[in-house]
Amino acid sequence: MNNLEVVLKKFFGVLTKNYEGSNFNILEEISSDRDLFYNLKYCIEEEYVELFCNEIREFEGMEKYDNVVFNLVKLYPFTEKILKELMKNGNMSDNNEYYSIRKEELDKEIKGIAEKNDRNKKLLEEITEKEKKLDELDIPFELVEHEPVVTTELADKFIEGIEGVRTKTMFLTNRKKTEFYLLIMDDSKRLDMLRFKEIVSANQIKMASEKSLYEKMMLPPGTVSPFGLLNNKEKDIKVYIDKEIINEERMCFHPNTNEKTIFIKTSDLLKFLESIECEANVIEI
Repeated sequence: MNNLEVVLKKFFGVLTKNYEGSNFNILEEISSDRDLFYNLKYCIEEEYVELFCNEIREFEGMEKYDNVVFNLVKLYPFTEKILKELMKNGNMSDNNEYYSIRKEELDKEIKGIAEKNDRNKKLLEEITEKEKKLDELDIPFELVEHEPVVTTELADKFIEGIEGVRTKTMFLTNRKKTEFYLLIMDDSKRLDMLRFKEIVSANQIKMASEKSLYEKMMLPPGTVSPFGLLNNKEKDIKVYIDKEIINEERMCFHPNTNEKTIFIKTSDLLKFLESIECEANVIEI
């Protein structure tokens, strides 16, 4: 196993599997997992594309190689630079034709994707607005700027030694997508879906889709935080906080970007939520 493959072991684990003929949606899977999303973001950076492709070429002649390419095509247009690099040597195997079909289909949506990218750029402006909102409420906070992070482990290295519980914020929904929930809990804790389902009296609980995330909070995948609630005009997202962390002095979040980490007192977080008319429900999970 090569160096990059070790770093991206979980990501390669998803890419090398054969999902053809199944209902598995690789984009939804990666979008709903912060580490996988950061891994994808890392690999499509221009300076890492060639290195990533060299790792992929190690699988040539193996079933894994076709699986990786097939899944990368499924992730087009995000993986366009990677696919073009692989095509330089004409070694995309039988996936060239599939890529052409997939590209033709998705190129029709490029205008919509471009518009969405423009909206995502505005998120950086919204981060500033969130900081202004905290200032208006006279809420002190500590903001740490750092390089874009691809895993939670890397994120922790940039904020090592700073007091505050590391949290994860999950955007969930029920089976019919008629109810939406924002759950804040310790980053190291695993969510018991069955327990949460009982608490909210739902038949089924799942991660909300990328589309729902944008429609409700105007956020891209991997950047969910309570500050996104400022964009929830319908006020239809129910907020839950795990009882285990409610008595912690401070919490930290990524304020809708993986290039910053914000530390805020728990009491001030509750103050912020109250100011935007969001009730915080404390639960045991």
